Amino acid sequence: MEDTVIKTGHYAYQFRVDLQLDTGLTRIMEFMQKYDVKYYIVGAETSTLGKQHFQCILWFSSKINTAKLRNWWKGKTLQTKQPVSMTSAKKIKSLGKYTTKEKNFTTNLNKEEISKIGQWTPKAKAADWNKLLDEYAAKYVEQEKEIDGSAFDENNYYSISKIKVQHFVCYMLQLYRKHSKRPHRASLQYLAWKHGHMNDSQLASVWF
Repeated sequence: MEDTVIKTGHYAYQFRVDLQLDTGLTRIMEFMQKYDVKYYIVGAETSTLGKQHFQCILWFSSKINTAKLRNWWKGKTLQTKQPVSMTSAKKIKSLGKYTTKEKNFTTNLNKEEISKIGQWTPKAKAADWNKLLDEYAAKYVEQEKEIDGSAFDENNYYSISKIKVQHFVCYMLQLYRKHSKRPHRASLQYLAWKHGHMNDSQLASVWF
C-alpha cells in the first residue's frame, strides 16, 4: 500500500520471518540490501511459545512481487509451519506500533517519523478486560464527589440518582476510549448496579 503518513510516496509491506534472534538480523540486512529496501523497522520478538522471529515493516520506492521476495527465504529460516509472511501493509501506523512494541527494534527512520507511529496498546483478552473494567469502576467509588445538580441545563430535569449514573458512565467511557473498545450498554449498566450507582429497581426498569 502506498504510504501517505510516515514515508509519503513509498510502498509499505508487512514482513515476518522466523529466524534465530542472535543471527537473524544479519540475514535480514542482506535481504533488504538485495531488494533495495529504502526504509525499515525490524523488530525482534519471541512468542509466548518461545518461537523466535522478526516482525517488520519495509518501505520500497515501487510496488514489489511479494511471492518472489518470499521465495528468496527458502532454506534460510527456522523450520516452522509458516516461516515467512509478506503482504502489502494496510494499516501502516498500527503495523508500525506492533513492530516496535517490544522496544527491541532496528530502524533507519528518524525520531520524528517514529513519533508519528505512536505507542502500541495491547488489546486485553475478554476475561482480562472484564477484570480491568471492574477494577476501574471500583476506583471511581473512591474518587466520587458530591454532585452539583445546578451544573446541568435548567430546562431539563434529572434526578440526582440519574446524574450520578451519568457521571459514572462518563468516567467508564474514558477507559473504553483509551483501549479503543466499543462501549457495551449492558456492561455499563451492570457495573453501575454492582458498584452502587443504580439500585435494583433502576436496573430492572432499563432492562424490562
